[in-house]
Amino acid sequence: MPIQENALNSALAEALATHDVHAVPEQTRRKTGAKRCDVQIRLKHGDRYFTAVECKIGQGPVQKREAVEDAQRWLREGDCWNSIALCYPDRLSEDSNLGTSKTLLEVATDLLMARVNQGGIIGRWHTGNLADLVKLSNDIGANETYAITDVLKRAIMDASEQIDERTGRDLAQALELPWDPPARA
Repeated sequence: MPIQENALNSALAEALATHDVHAVPEQTRRKTGAKRCDVQIRLKHGDRYFTAVECKIGQGPVQKREAVEDAQRWLREGDCWNSIALCYPDRLSEDSNLGTSKTLLEVATDLLMARVNQGGIIGRWHTGNLADLVKLSNDIGANETYAITDVLKRAIMDASEQIDERTGRDLAQALELPWDPPARA
């Protein structure tokens, strides 16, 4: 009997644990009854940011399109920080034993994956393994955003030295930054 996609997703989340990430398969939310994405990947346990992974069995154009559309839905709903479309090879669903599916996922080198934004895939589809999926998740993690935010904050603080105190205070308040007027010589 073929394995269902949700069973493969559970096996994928379990297999990802061997790569030092926290992955959770699709679940129904208790409060809203809404479903989560197929697999959530958090680089660290407790991270509030996660990458949504939307999975399909098969690597044809229909499965790829559906995986991308589902991944885009999570971005639109604002539920995730980043999104990846993943297509399992057909052979993984043909196994009748979930334990064997986890093992196959751990050694699979033919997972098809792509980063997704509102416009579709970013770059191109990649064929790879679990480590490649983790790397793809890490490449689009929140760390880049924190670094960019710090650069912008420093630039704004430096620019505030060139404006009068009232404008600087108003700008700091609007951006929710602390106002520390520069010492004027």
